[in-house]
Amino acid sequence: MACSAYIDLNPVRAGIVEQPEDYRWCSLGLRVRNTGRSRKLLSQFLESVLENNERVENGENDPLSWYREFVYLSGGIEKEGKGMISGELVNDVKSCHGKLGIGDSFRYRVKNISEGIAIGTFSFTSLMQERYKRKFISPRSFLSGNRLFATRVLRL
Repeated sequence: MACSAYIDLNPVRAGIVEQPEDYRWCSLGLRVRNTGRSRKLLSQFLESVLENNERVENGENDPLSWYREFVYLSGGIEKEGKGMISGELVNDVKSCHGKLGIGDSFRYRVKNISEGIAIGTFSFTSLMQERYKRKFISPRSFLSGNRLFATRVLRL
């Protein structure tokens, strides 16, 4: 887990971004953009760690939130000559136990809009895929609901 956090923090330590999720190829960024798949992967990864954790006993067993908080706490530790996550950001993430609010969830899901993300109903996103003759990939549920969908396959 420490190795994974180290890798996710490399762009922060290099001064490329302020938050790990803001780096395009960061695994934490991928996890916050695709929460369904990430929870499954993180559940397997953190199962033994979270098993005896106090937050799990209190019903707070979301692996993504747990891992995100761990990364931020690790990134807030000062290392000579390296960038770090600001104390304010660390405190914000710590205060909400690593959970993303709806605003952050939305921001991360549409962050790469220039790459051709379409957001709308299932039929709308399907129509956009057909109109631009892109390989059809079923539109994905957006923000854990069944009313909004997104597709990432459009490139205009």
